[in-house]
Amino acid sequence: MNFKITDAVNEPDLECTQHSYADYLTWQVEEVVELISGKIF
Repeated sequence: MNFKITDAVNEPDLECTQHSYADYLTWQVEEVVELISGKIF
């Protein structure tokens, strides 16, 4: 797996196909998003 390491994430990286709950906690988005099995809905 290739991981991008950053200090802060404002929005999810849509090019990445798998996200973790830790990723989800760093997102600062206005709309409601769901993370199911690593995919954004």
